[in-house]
Amino acid sequence: MVIVDYILIIVYLLLIFYLGLFTVKPAQTIREYAVGSKNFSTYSLIGTIFATWVGSFALINTLQRGFDIGISYFLIVLGDVFNLIICAFLAKYFCANLSKAISIGDIIEPNFGLGARIISGVVTFLVCVFYVTAQFKVLNILFEYFFHIPYSLSVVVSMCIILSYSTLGGVNAVIKTDKLQSVVILIFIVLLLNNVAPQSLANLAPEKLIMRLDREFFNQYFYLFISFLIPLLPPHAVQRMLLAKDSEQGRVAFIASGFLASIFYLICIILGIWAFSMQADLDQSKILVFLLENNLKAGFLGIGFIGVISILISTVDSFMNIAAVSFTKDVLQPMLKDNLSEKAEVSLVRGSNIFMSILTCILSIAFDEILEIMFYALNLWGPIMTVPLYSAIFNIKVPKATFYVSLFSSLLILIMWESEYEGVEELFAFVPATFWSSVIFFNALVVTKLTEGRVIRR
Repeated sequence: MVIVDYILIIVYLLLIFYLGLFTVKPAQTIREYAVGSKNFSTYSLIGTIFATWVGSFALINTLQRGFDIGISYFLIVLGDVFNLIICAFLAKYFCANLSKAISIGDIIEPNFGLGARIISGVVTFLVCVFYVTAQFKVLNILFEYFFHIPYSLSVVVSMCIILSYSTLGGVNAVIKTDKLQSVVILIFIVLLLNNVAPQSLANLAPEKLIMRLDREFFNQYFYLFISFLIPLLPPHAVQRMLLAKDSEQGRVAFIASGFLASIFYLICIILGIWAFSMQADLDQSKILVFLLENNLKAGFLGIGFIGVISILISTVDSFMNIAAVSFTKDVLQPMLKDNLSEKAEVSLVRGSNIFMSILTCILSIAFDEILEIMFYALNLWGPIMTVPLYSAIFNIKVPKATFYVSLFSSLLILIMWESEYEGVEELFAFVPATFWSSVIFFNALVVTKLTEGRVIRR
């Protein structure tokens, strides 16, 4: 890198720091910290949904899958875009039934009780910790390449930058910075593609450009496809739906974000194929560095760093906000059993944010495998939270005990699956466990309806 690159990086980080810390008033209540005043512009909502959705894990994973699978991976990852479309459909239910909610516990408790709220808060917190940990693993690649500094130091520095504004400003600061970062992400990914020589694009490996629909491909990547396709309603999707001021804004924002995400994924896949075409024996963990070295000249490498760090920060700050709110509102407050003042609530949520950052730094340094970390999150969230959330969103009345029956039986399925399978298959334990959770809830609904019918006839 040349001096211009370093200047660009420093100016950009200072700009993020300034936008998040000095252009947003500190949150005065936990509601303001969690959802602001819910008067965000549609562009702001699109920016924060897109920037949060396509994290650094999505970048690295899609590049590697493009390298390994080719253009056929686009069919698989469209399942993730499908999830955004599902959220667009659900926006009207959130605005109609859940306009007062600021946390996942607020959605769960009316249907399943206080205990379920606390469990949902713990699960949300842990899932967010795993998500953030996975995002930070990309820093190891980034900082080692650009600055040759230890990974642990890069994690601490990045976390301090994010903490500086997210702890005070809450979601308003997060969205303020996400607006800029969403634009930077798109510029970065297009710039990478634009700098690939046209003749290289014309000579992409033909075997990677075949859209495979054969049985062998389907069998090989079935669980991967299903893992994307299942609309799990992850924490960031739920929280972003709670930010919409009306159903139309939520619908438009999620559909637009789905369109942007599909472009992002397609370009990443093409770049992965290009990397394979240039060097088929390339270590897949080095694809991002390979692209930066070969596609960005001196003077543009700084933009490369800015692009990747934007992908990282825009996801991390959102998950930290969600985790802090859930831990405070759904775990600490019910356990304290006191009517806390607004000032005390805000102090608690800021303390939770700092606690999460420390925990994440420790885990980021301790864990090595990005993919395993992400599937830890999915294996927690899908079986425990997805079906109860749908039940609460659509106000489907089932006995409160259904939540606990589903919880323990799904965990049993997880344990059985992981003991039976090894390797890649083990990571997808959440698929059968989530399916089993839906079976439990469906049976509970049928029994409830039959019981109600007997009572009415009597």
